Amino acid sequence: MRISTKLMAYAIAVALLMAYGVSGTYILGQRGDFNVHVGSLVQALYFTVATITTVGYGDIVPVSDTARIFTMVLIVGGILVVFGAVVGISGDFVNAKLDRLSGKLSSAELRLLKGHTILVGYGHTNALLARSFKERKRRFVVVADSQSDADSARAAGYTAHKAEEASEAEMSMLAADRASMVVIDLQDRPKTIYAALVAKSMAKRAEIFVVASSDETIRYLKEMGIRRIINPADMAASKIIGAIG
Repeated sequence: MRISTKLMAYAIAVALLMAYGVSGTYILGQRGDFNVHVGSLVQALYFTVATITTVGYGDIVPVSDTARIFTMVLIVGGILVVFGAVVGISGDFVNAKLDRLSGKLSSAELRLLKGHTILVGYGHTNALLARSFKERKRRFVVVADSQSDADSARAAGYTAHKAEEASEAEMSMLAADRASMVVIDLQDRPKTIYAALVAKSMAKRAEIFVVASSDETIRYLKEMGIRRIINPADMAASKIIGAIG
């Protein structure tokens, strides 16, 4: 549940509890069920607030069983609603803060993802891209397939999720359908092919780049219709040849 929705729910609960307390105190106070005559709504509100917050000054005290039961319900309701609201909402804020510190996206941030880049894997190519994207303040997410890679990405200040594989559920959560680019840089051939399949299926608007060096992997990728294949070995060889002249 979103924090704003929780706030609204707790506000309604507090309002209902206050209405119960004020009306009940006023009616019972008029009947003589308290040690003093409750002659105004302000007095009833005062007793309600003091009881809900468990302050209890003792100047207004129930003297009948009906008033005692009413007061006990008010006390229990105050503990459940007021303190429950404080614990629940503060817990959400703490969790959101921890997610931010650990590099995870909050649910609100996930809903706002659009035109971003998804870096699947944290190999040398994606590590360099992440550094460049951060410098350019470009929105991106790293999907690391190992805990050590996820920790390394977070230590570098990147938003990173740890996932054994770039599954449809993971890509859906990261709004792959709204991504502008997906770059797959995994060392494992089956994981690379699977991630390419998922990306091609879900990230229909995105440019898909795959880092691959083995001829077999490249052949599979081409058969799948992946055209943007990055072969680090070929690129290195081209640079050396260019440098030699």
